Amino acid sequence: MNIIFDLDGTLINSSSGILKAIELAFKSCEVDMQLPLNNELVGPPLTELLVMLSGASDEVLISELAAAFKSSYDTEGYKETSIFDGVEDMLKSLKQQGFNLFIATNKRMLPTQKILEFFNWSDLFDGVYALDVCKEASNKSDLISYVLKQHELDVHHSVYIGDTVPDKTAALANGLKFVMVSWGYEFQIEDGEEYVTSSSELLRYLNRINSLN
Repeated sequence: MNIIFDLDGTLINSSSGILKAIELAFKSCEVDMQLPLNNELVGPPLTELLVMLSGASDEVLISELAAAFKSSYDTEGYKETSIFDGVEDMLKSLKQQGFNLFIATNKRMLPTQKILEFFNWSDLFDGVYALDVCKEASNKSDLISYVLKQHELDVHHSVYIGDTVPDKTAALANGLKFVMVSWGYEFQIEDGEEYVTSSSELLRYLNRINSLN
């Protein structure tokens, strides 16, 4: 069975480092933020996030903010990332059982790789895909589609795990089963929708649906 994970808000909590780097970037560029900083801001692509926070569309300004953010986050900020409870044990168990594990994230590839190396997770995944380096993708839906095609994954034997409504939308657009985790940044469900409240519950759920395939 193939499991594609979102990263931020699903496997890791990187909000502290991201929010701090954003604050430093706006201060260094002397730009006022139009929205208060909170965990719900973690997740969208960097450029989209900076446009939202600055209320500006000036490409030069956004580039300056992005450069300032990267200078802070890619050197020190990513180290403030923490792992959600039980996630590492869950990933190792899934890997040992023969599940194929992938990441499809809006996070840029450089900090994604640094975080995986920081936690010694690189060998756990069969493929890691980030929106900023995938020329074939302009959004999460495209990115998931690219992962499916690259590895010739059967959608009927694959699932996407995420923490936001856009994650769900992207999964369903590709015909994938989606599971929402409750511990992320944007937990919203409709009546009857499936979700899990712990990594141990997610592990049991994945083993159960795998046994049915």
